[in-house]
Amino acid sequence: VCSSDLKLFEKNELVLLLDDLDITNKSLISSLKTEMCSFPAARFVVMTEETVSGQIQLLKDNFGERNIKRLFFHSLSYKEVHELTYKWPNMPVRKKKDVEKSIKSIFTQMHIPLNYWTISLFIWLYDKTDETKIRNNFELVRLYVNELLGVDKIVRDRELRIDYEDLLAYLASLAHEILINDYALTYSHWTNFTDQYKGTHRKFTEEVRKIQDILIQKGVIVEIHKPQCKDLLYTFRLKGIFEYFLAYYMRVDKEFLNQVLSEKNYYLSF
Repeated sequence: VCSSDLKLFEKNELVLLLDDLDITNKSLISSLKTEMCSFPAARFVVMTEETVSGQIQLLKDNFGERNIKRLFFHSLSYKEVHELTYKWPNMPVRKKKDVEKSIKSIFTQMHIPLNYWTISLFIWLYDKTDETKIRNNFELVRLYVNELLGVDKIVRDRELRIDYEDLLAYLASLAHEILINDYALTYSHWTNFTDQYKGTHRKFTEEVRKIQDILIQKGVIVEIHKPQCKDLLYTFRLKGIFEYFLAYYMRVDKEFLNQVLSEKNYYLSF
């Protein structure tokens, strides 16, 4: 940065956008604090997952002298979903009506948030899919989950040396492990679980660390913080996707399926 640029920053209000900030990265935070001190007029906007609520307190701990405001991207209303759907180019009105109906049904059932990203992805997928291949909501949900997670791309591009169905089966077992451990795992617990899973599934030959890195990188699994726990925890980013894989797990574990069906409160939680 040249001296003229520095003078510009010193005299004017600088706004920094910090996308997907990792507040636990001490070296990054130290550097950021130094920069902020150099430019007292500067402000910053931090983008983070809504589930990582502990990040707000960590921000206050590190930048307590600044006025930190919590902002949200609020969910879309059904009126806004309607407007977005009908603005979609090159799609017949009849198909727009069908996709709008599917959005209301599936997004409510799977607890998927209504935002521009999730809605646009769904409309795009619906638009490019042959309607004759969509026989029911389950098949549409499966297509959407695959596109949302990008798991088919993970396998197709050989980012992981495992078959697609084997990856889905692993994610189903991981969802169950997360469920029975208060909806989140420490990194070491996740590592040990995956290592044990490898030991009982001969076709699952990928390195444990690589699996974890890719699932985090793709946004399938996210890091969260619970005030009562000193360790960072990991869970599925979207509740609806988490429940999808729990349902997938019921296919292979009949005991779990019977437990869900026999306990009314447990059943209603799904």
